[in-house]
Amino acid sequence: MNYRDYSVSDFAADAYFQKWVQNPDINTTVFWEQWLLQNPDKKIVVEQAIKLLATFRFQENAYSQDFINNIWRNIEEKIEDTNNVKPLYASKKNFSIKNIIRFRHVAAIFLVLVLAAVLFNKLSTPPLISHSTPSGQIKTILLPDSSLVTLNANSRLLYRQSWSTLKLREVWLEGEGYFQVRKKPVPTASSSGIKFIVHVNLMDIEVLGTKFNVNTRRGKAQVVLNSGKVKLSSQQDNNLVSTYMMPGDLVERTSRTGGFFKKVVDPNLYSSWKTQHFVFKTTTMAEIVAVLEDTYGWEIQLKNPKVGQMTFTSTVPVNKPDVLLRLLAESFKIDIQKEGNKVVIGN
Repeated sequence: MNYRDYSVSDFAADAYFQKWVQNPDINTTVFWEQWLLQNPDKKIVVEQAIKLLATFRFQENAYSQDFINNIWRNIEEKIEDTNNVKPLYASKKNFSIKNIIRFRHVAAIFLVLVLAAVLFNKLSTPPLISHSTPSGQIKTILLPDSSLVTLNANSRLLYRQSWSTLKLREVWLEGEGYFQVRKKPVPTASSSGIKFIVHVNLMDIEVLGTKFNVNTRRGKAQVVLNSGKVKLSSQQDNNLVSTYMMPGDLVERTSRTGGFFKKVVDPNLYSSWKTQHFVFKTTTMAEIVAVLEDTYGWEIQLKNPKVGQMTFTSTVPVNKPDVLLRLLAESFKIDIQKEGNKVVIGN
């Protein structure tokens, strides 16, 4: 199987990957260690998938048959130890029989409790929900705590169906999404007051009731805060680094070893897509090309690098890409040809 193009969620859903993370054996360990040696650039994706599985643990493996067998073995050893104790008033034979019966009853009850715990974990773990969007489309999702996520085109969101039994409100994002997070879950939820965390490729975003945009495309992790307050955390050189954001801040991280880059921006420019409009304000052609590729899944060739530095200001509906191409051609006096998903820009 070719794992080169796998995303975080693809790895997490793969049975052989799950086996390596949760119940490794010689075969899985050798295979995945060798695969990582051959594909070092996928280390970050694999780390995120492992973290995803650690949180969404499959409860079937919580108590293995070996674990249950060990319980029986320990109980039998205790029974044998008890048989060696000399009674003060009763005969050795009667004492041993009575205690064997008593310990077997205790063992049976204990085993029933263990099996009940396994069954409870299976039944109480909410199923995993996945939402994805195709090219050129967006989708609004209502989360279990009544928070809202608007998912941009070519994006994916993962979360548990219910958060009432979980210690954290957690979601995993690939692509781009705009979050409107409730400060508290609905009053009837037992999860009231718990943290809300968005996991992306290069950082974790801890939310304190807010509105913000997250973009994880093109190997980066970018957060733009509209209102409220968020805390960003990530591993850097085996140390946990954090930073806080205020409204209007843009924070970006482009690699696992690099730090946080922060600047002040107009946040509405970065979340305008959720209103089905592109809002460009002195935006370079190179940046526009990236937006078009991410939104429509196009392959765009920019023939002249100088054209990539030209800036453009306009507001265009997302559902009218041909209008945008015509505006760009007229504004820059350049030729733009589109055939299928391939676009060539330049004379």
